[in-house]
Amino acid sequence: INRGASAKVLKAFPNIIGVKRPELELPMKLNPSWVSGFVAGDGGFSIYVHPKAQSELERLSYRFYITQHSKDLNVMKLFINFFNTGIIYERSNPLTPRVDFIIQDINSIINLVIPHFESFPLNTLKQKDFETFKNAIYLIKNSANLNPMERKELLNKIKTLSLEMNSNREE
Repeated sequence: INRGASAKVLKAFPNIIGVKRPELELPMKLNPSWVSGFVAGDGGFSIYVHPKAQSELERLSYRFYITQHSKDLNVMKLFINFFNTGIIYERSNPLTPRVDFIIQDINSIINLVIPHFESFPLNTLKQKDFETFKNAIYLIKNSANLNPMERKELLNKIKTLSLEMNSNREE
């Protein structure tokens, strides 16, 4: 139990003795299949269309992310080495001590993230999120020379795609 036993549990079971977690030696290089499995459990893909300026593609945000408890910061740093890009963001809320590995650069997503998950699929329902994310990213990448009406249509299409992902997905 990451934060120890609650007072209620300790009262009911006063003879509980904590065990120190063993220190694990982390690998220098991650196995690509393991990375996909890890992401299937603790990672994801998101696209968000900001409500303001609905006709501007610049109001989109997208990211590939992995989230862990802050005690696993060293594991998260391995993902920077694995993908050769990304940042680690440490959340400031002490009630939720979390760290996030994030890639938001479209070129890194296209050249590193997408090829990885094409070669090493997620093999879970999250694969559908990846496929939708990939489709939206390619639409965004190929949108540079659109006129305002085309941009608005594209933004609406990306909004629709974003509603097919994660907790919005209907099965």
